[in-house]
Amino acid sequence: MNSDSQPLANAQVTLYGKTSTANSNGCFKTQLADALPFTFVVAAVGYKPIETKASTGFYRVEAKLASAQSPANSQVEWVPITETEYRSAKPCE
Repeated sequence: MNSDSQPLANAQVTLYGKTSTANSNGCFKTQLADALPFTFVVAAVGYKPIETKASTGFYRVEAKLASAQSPANSQVEWVPITETEYRSAKPCE
C-alpha cells in the first residue's frame, strides 16, 4: 500500500529470491520457503522501495511505500499469525 493506505497494484514483492506481483488490491501470497536470501523487498514505480530481513514463521505483512518525492521512508510491519491462519487464508483474487 502507499503511504495513504491505498493498495498498490502491481507492486513487485520478492521473498526468498522469488518475485511475485501484487494484485489490484495490493495482495500477494507466497508459498512456504526456507532458502537464502532471507530478505523481503517491495518495490513499485514512483515509490521508495523497501528491503528488510525476512522473518521466519507465519506472518501477514503490511508494507507502506512512501512516494519517491516524499521525505518519509517506506515501512514494513510483520504481523504474526498461526500456521492454521496461514493455511486457511484465501489466495489473492
